[in-house]
Amino acid sequence: MTYEEAREYIKAAGKEQPDFLEHRNLKKLLFALGSPEERLRFVYIAGSRGRRAVQRFISAILGQAGYCTGTVRLPLTEQPEMAVCADGEHISCKRYAEAVERIRQASDKLEQEGYDRPTEAQLEAAVIFLCLDRERCEITVVEAFDDPVSEVLAVMINAVCSVFVPILPEEEHAGATDREEPAVRAAAAIRPGVPIVTGRQPESVMRVLAEEADHNNSNLRNVSLDRIVMVDDTQQPNLFEYKYHKNLKVWPDEQWQAENAAVAVETAELLGDWGFDISENAIRCGLEEVRTLTADVTAQ
Repeated sequence: MTYEEAREYIKAAGKEQPDFLEHRNLKKLLFALGSPEERLRFVYIAGSRGRRAVQRFISAILGQAGYCTGTVRLPLTEQPEMAVCADGEHISCKRYAEAVERIRQASDKLEQEGYDRPTEAQLEAAVIFLCLDRERCEITVVEAFDDPVSEVLAVMINAVCSVFVPILPEEEHAGATDREEPAVRAAAAIRPGVPIVTGRQPESVMRVLAEEADHNNSNLRNVSLDRIVMVDDTQQPNLFEYKYHKNLKVWPDEQWQAENAAVAVETAELLGDWGFDISENAIRCGLEEVRTLTADVTAQ
């Protein structure tokens, strides 16, 4: 199967969306593929702006700690292979086509048994699982979006942490519905017992997250804004402290980058509680490594 044939196969599945609490056809397909999703662990990042900045900080920290780290940036484009990386390298068109060919063979057998083919979004999720599993990614950081693939992943992934990015001060003047909508979408990724990290949020959003955390018996960790201390913001990179973390450096691509970095530090601490070996030096070097966050990235 060529890459072009693979893309046509995925698109031909149709966009009709199933009940996201079920995904029976996708679960059957993944089982036939060897359940790659069960061997993967994820950090799921949701919210409004700043998702990609936080994703890059967390990914860099994990990479500095020595983990084979995957990243998924949603929504997918006409080149979905560019949205999935393993250790900073995009998956190739060849690898994408190989994954789709495996999916086609397994799906054809299931259709003969009377099962319907999964939808386009579900098949894209299956490709992501296969590619990350093939690269033996130890943990993958997902930048979610308001799109069908994000919703599929929110239900299907083995999340070790859900992250909700800060709502920036200029966004706090938005209507209550506009502010709460991302929080409601993020709640789809909250699993029983899976902890949550959040940056600053308006009261209405915090209420949604707190209710979901309580319902799912999930620990909710807030970034301590009063413990972000800018030591020197006149030079590049900026020097700041967060809690007991000293001499942290972040490149000032936007005014609130230290706050995004603090979300990543909180996430790293939480992952450490879950058994990941993340040193102080990995946190420090990971933050400083992220030097390029262009305008279109910070707008995400």
